[in-house]
Amino acid sequence: MLNFISQLEKSFAEFISEAYQNQTLCNKSKVIVLLTFALSEENPELVKEGLIKAKQEGLTNEEIAQIEAIVIALKGRKIVHLLTTGSTKPGSNEGTNKSSCCCQ
Repeated sequence: MLNFISQLEKSFAEFISEAYQNQTLCNKSKVIVLLTFALSEENPELVKEGLIKAKQEGLTNEEIAQIEAIVIALKGRKIVHLLTTGSTKPGSNEGTNKSSCCCQ
């Protein structure tokens, strides 16, 4: 089992390296992905790293603010969906026809 864990860690490290080193996306796009993920996960250390890299890649304050606004809007949409349907799963109507069974 320990050998499996070691191999899994090695494989994942190789995957991460390949994902970051791949040149399909430009560095600016990669930073946008990093910052978006960090904000959505509310991870302070990753947000700090993302902001530093964003500035290094030349993102303006307006671009960073728009990324933040998009994350807030998407999180807000999830909350509205939860409040209106009772489900966190988009497209699910689970919870729309639920009634309390406490008084039946």
